[in-house]
Amino acid sequence: MEKRNQQILERKRQSEQRRKEKEEKLKKQKEEEARKKEEEIQIELQRERQRRLEEKKKAKLEQIEKEKRREKFLSDNAKAKEHYNKVLILYYGLYPWKQYSWMIKKDNQDAEQMYQIKIKKQFFHQWHKHILDKQSKDENQAIMFYRKKCLKKFFTQYYDIYTQTLFKKMDYLL
Repeated sequence: MEKRNQQILERKRQSEQRRKEKEEKLKKQKEEEARKKEEEIQIELQRERQRRLEEKKKAKLEQIEKEKRREKFLSDNAKAKEHYNKVLILYYGLYPWKQYSWMIKKDNQDAEQMYQIKIKKQFFHQWHKHILDKQSKDENQAIMFYRKKCLKKFFTQYYDIYTQTLFKKMDYLL
């Protein structure tokens, strides 16, 4: 009997344990489902926020684009008016005045260029004359140096020959 009681107790424990495990499993599943639902709700909220942000960005971009078109229109208008004013000024006197001004500038540039050429020629002639004078002076110095060298060599050789003849005479006399 005791054995049987033990088996019954053992079965009860096992069934109690299985029941507890099932309850825990169910509890975990419910928690998991609740967490998933919460995550889905959060994801849906996030999507909604994202959609609103995108709509705001889109509206802002449209506003910016509209402002750009308006600014471009105003800019193009201003350019057209400026061009019209320039054309009027050009055909009613600016072009001939510019041409006259350009001729005066060109004449002044030509005169300045001729003056520069004249100064360069004068400088070149002076420089050329200076170079020729220096070259002739250097040549004269070289000639004078060569002459002195030749004279010195001549007198040195003459002195050597003279001393040799004196020594020969002295040897002859002795």
